[in-house]
Amino acid sequence: MKKMSCYENLVMKTQMNYSRHYSIYASGGTAVVLSKQ
Repeated sequence: MKKMSCYENLVMKTQMNYSRHYSIYASGGTAVVLSKQ
C-alpha cells in the first residue's frame, strides 16, 4: 500500500469521527451535518 497523503489521512480521520459521532448528530437533528453526507 502506498503511503497516504496528508489529505487522504485527513479525510479518513474525518470519516471515522463522523461514523463515531453519527448517533449524536442524528439524535440532535443537526440538519447541516446530515446534509453533508
